[in-house]
Amino acid sequence: MAGPPMKTRPCPPWLGVAATRSSATARSEAGADRFTFPSTPQRDDPLGTSAYHREARRAHRRAAGLLGTPMCSLEQAYLAVVGTRLRMEYPLPSARACSSVGRGTMHTLAHHAGASMKVAVESIEGCKRRLAVEAPADVVQQEWERAYGRVQRQARLPGFRKGHVPRSLVKVHFSDDVRREVAEHLIPDVYRRALSEAKLDPVNEPDLQEVRLEEGAPLSFVAVVEVKPSIALGEYKGVEVQHAPTTVTADELTAALEHMREQQAQFHAVERPAATGDLAVVDYTVAIDGHEPSSQTGYEFLVGSGNVLPEIDGAVVGVRAGEERQVTLRFADDHRREDLRGRGGHATVKVVEVKEKALPALDDDFAKSLGEFETLEALRAELLKQLEARREHDERRALQEKVVDAVVARHEFTVPDALVMRQVAHRIEHARESVRRQGIDPERMPWDYEKLIAELRPNAEKAVRRALLLEAIADREAIAPSEADVDAEVEKLAQASQRPTPAVRRMMEKSGDLEGLRQGLRDRMTLELLVANANVRA
Repeated sequence: MAGPPMKTRPCPPWLGVAATRSSATARSEAGADRFTFPSTPQRDDPLGTSAYHREARRAHRRAAGLLGTPMCSLEQAYLAVVGTRLRMEYPLPSARACSSVGRGTMHTLAHHAGASMKVAVESIEGCKRRLAVEAPADVVQQEWERAYGRVQRQARLPGFRKGHVPRSLVKVHFSDDVRREVAEHLIPDVYRRALSEAKLDPVNEPDLQEVRLEEGAPLSFVAVVEVKPSIALGEYKGVEVQHAPTTVTADELTAALEHMREQQAQFHAVERPAATGDLAVVDYTVAIDGHEPSSQTGYEFLVGSGNVLPEIDGAVVGVRAGEERQVTLRFADDHRREDLRGRGGHATVKVVEVKEKALPALDDDFAKSLGEFETLEALRAELLKQLEARREHDERRALQEKVVDAVVARHEFTVPDALVMRQVAHRIEHARESVRRQGIDPERMPWDYEKLIAELRPNAEKAVRRALLLEAIADREAIAPSEADVDAEVEKLAQASQRPTPAVRRMMEKSGDLEGLRQGLRDRMTLELLVANANVRA
């Protein structure tokens, strides 16, 4: 009787073989399945072209696929977005480097380069390309022989030491493991070489279909990918836009000063009932149906701010220090917390202290209290300067938006859906992270992904369309930031983080963020070119 098999993952169904069966009947029953690489959005990179993004996707596949670890929350969010049932337990791994002479599939493929490998590309809908690939049988057989050797070195059967199971028994008991080894080593490398021969640069991971992998026979499969569109650039200089910049008004300056006063407000205890705008100090106990009661003492909140349950917020109005109120709670059926939806409860609130807000006088003493100004006029002048700088920046951004929109309107081209969905996924993950920062588990939120996708998709497509067009214009104009430009930006980041510039640069090079910074500079230079050549009317 056969002993326990090696501790490995079951054979991927897209190989056309059942998980624990190796017979031709099992392969026939299983059929050729489909497989889709994960494509994980890691940053706001509409084109997904940065080194950081590519390495992040490779790292994700290594972690979630090859190591068999659970899927990360970001990937869960993305899969919910794209609606793909990705079989993470059957990953097609990233390519392996095979640099040793005489070993590795790429060495074998290089030896058989040319007509021996068949590659056919077909344009299908939009930006999709159908890549039909066939690798010769001798290449497949060589990889099969290496796979037998790898599996044989790890195989165990009763009566045999590890690594000493005869080849004939390995074929009988470990055929699925050998098959998987061949697939994991051969398919990624054949796919990469096919891309090179077809001169394709996909923007997403391939959807592998019709995989045919048998010992002694050619390897064939179909890979469906999306590529960037070929943009026929029209006129992008001299576009007409209407933009009337605004200036900072006296009312805006006054409002900014009032905001500063609010930030410096003091609260003093008063012997009167609490009113809207007061700071209430309370002790409370809340009991919600199905939950353990919770209590807190000395809790502070601004009355009427909406930062507490509305029943509690309203209960303290008109209540003096030392008085207590009982309130009934009722949570809406669509409450953001699933465990509270439709539930009731009650709360006991005791007002400990009522504090009234006192704003400082707007005078020279107020300016001096900020530690930087001797007079109120000096404060006004500096604040106006900051407001004007911010307004100038905002107006510049608004003008850039109008110019780019005008240029985009002159160009019609298809946008790869993979890039749009990647941008949608990034925005959803950003929303999830915002919820997480508020101390709420995003997994407990009632996310309606179908509705969210519909809401986010138009702007996501717009962002991708603009990014593709800016890239095409930058290529046409040969725009590229100099190393001095890059160094200056790194220096700014180092100063902001109060860390040595060389250390910041090394960190950015290692993470791939330096490439993202370089791309950002290129986009900025392209925008400046478009604005400088636009016809702006007030």
